[in-house]
Amino acid sequence: MNQKICKHCGKEVTSVGRTLFCSADCQSIFYTNKKQSLHKSCMYCDKDFIPNANNQIHCSNLCSWNYKYNHQKNNSYEKFTRVCPVCDKEFETIYYDKRYCNVKCKNRKNVKSILEKNKEKAAVKVIDKRFCMYCGKEFETTSHNKKFCTYECRFKMGTRNICNYCGKVYYGSSGRNYCSNECMNKSLERTVKCKICGKEFTSYKREKYCSAKCFAKRKSKRYNTTT
Repeated sequence: MNQKICKHCGKEVTSVGRTLFCSADCQSIFYTNKKQSLHKSCMYCDKDFIPNANNQIHCSNLCSWNYKYNHQKNNSYEKFTRVCPVCDKEFETIYYDKRYCNVKCKNRKNVKSILEKNKEKAAVKVIDKRFCMYCGKEFETTSHNKKFCTYECRFKMGTRNICNYCGKVYYGSSGRNYCSNECMNKSLERTVKCKICGKEFTSYKREKYCSAKCFAKRKSKRYNTTT
């Protein structure tokens, strides 16, 4: 507990935090008196007002706009003569740091500066000669990590695979193991004996029966055994 003196009435106050007044009434009276002591006269209408900020000159927005309009009309602002660096045209301005006569000249200057910077960057870049990792062709490049002459060579090198059945080199996704459907079917070919008739046949998908009739007989056998 700290003992403090009220800023408005001078009473002793026992407070825990940063309270400077004994009550809310003392606080409101203190700040209203402080505002009234900061009275200013408006630059346009000479009316007394209490400012909301230290740099406020006018009592309202209307007075500030009227003041600016009248000053511009009477040419009270100091004018500067400048020469545009793009079109070499003389112009007058109120702002001391204005360099261009209009927005078009400013944009042209910006575009010129960007083009000049790009030319400087291109001149600094070193052209290096390299050989393509896929086709072995010689090519020129400015980047230090380029390894292929074209995008096609890069794509073919990245998707180069060998067929598991015929050993042929093909280009495709990394998940594929065969160059075509024929190679895939041939790799899955197996000679199997039918479980019903005992006939040998070639199966592709782990088939156990040579025909639909044998498959139907299997069903009938199951039905007879269950009954």
